[in-house]
Amino acid sequence: MSKAYGPDKLTIDQMHSNAKEAEFAGHSHYFTGKLCKNGHIAPRRTKGYGCLRCDLLKHSKSDAKRKPYKEYYQKNRERILLKARQYREENRDVVKQKQKNYYQANIERERKRDRERYNKNREENIERVISYYQENKEKILQKRREYRRKNKEKIREQRRAYYLKNKERLQKKQQEYRQKKKETG
Repeated sequence: MSKAYGPDKLTIDQMHSNAKEAEFAGHSHYFTGKLCKNGHIAPRRTKGYGCLRCDLLKHSKSDAKRKPYKEYYQKNRERILLKARQYREENRDVVKQKQKNYYQANIERERKRDRERYNKNREENIERVISYYQENKEKILQKRREYRRKNKEKIREQRRAYYLKNKERLQKKQQEYRQKKKETG
């Protein structure tokens, strides 16, 4: 059985003999039967016109190129991490701005990733929040009281805006409450 290439799973016999025909037909590979510049006879990609054998060798070479760096990183991991941490601390504003720019440029992907991460760890997150609240209840309540004391006007405006936006629903709830109170009272 001969090997199939690309998303269309074409064999060499089924491929077009030049890139333009293959691209026009919507295929990702073609086969000329001629030697590439490195002497391989293999299918080629329509994008970049690279021989698949050259691509394979190029990627295997890049693994060899990365090997010394991996070894260096393993030997000097603590020093590299410390240096990175120091840079982040010394350049907080620059790092924050880069993160913000990246997030804005990739907002849909980041939101999707955040949702997936939250859903994956939902139970742990809920437990962590509850635990934090129980451990720091007085501190949290103090911060809330302080915020309310400092922002009385802002809170009043927010409540008024909410009331005006939801007036009918709130009045209906209030009538239902009064009705229940009469029945039970």
